Amino acid sequence: MGKNYDQEISILSHGLKFEGKLSSEGNVRIDGDFTGDIIINGNLTLGEKSIVNGNIKATNITISGKVDGIIDAGEKLVLESSSRLIGDLSAKILVVNEGSIFDGKSKMNSNTSPNYKSSYEKPVQVPAPAEAKTETETKAK
Repeated sequence: MGKNYDQEISILSHGLKFEGKLSSEGNVRIDGDFTGDIIINGNLTLGEKSIVNGNIKATNITISGKVDGIIDAGEKLVLESSSRLIGDLSAKILVVNEGSIFDGKSKMNSNTSPNYKSSYEKPVQVPAPAEAKTETETKAK
């Protein structure tokens, strides 16, 4: 599944507040507050105490904290039971653990990430199923 990211991990610890743009060619863990865009060519882990307000793009993303923004996981996105995601997401593989909160639209994609500037597609209207007749009702007619 892509590159091997078993290298060192850069950490933004709990209590740290950062504003701006973060980019990395390796793995990153955030346990503090981050406002801005994150682009990681590797794995991103957001700890339980993390708060991120901004868009995120990474190869693999694991969220245990709170995120308000658009998520683009090139491979896999994991929403742990303590996570809260408000925003749209795109991933090849999506794992949503019981207890996690997700409010947004999801796109499962095996190719490239979606163009987030595209307009919202109207949901397909599915007609209500016809009432099922029991075997007794069918024989009575």
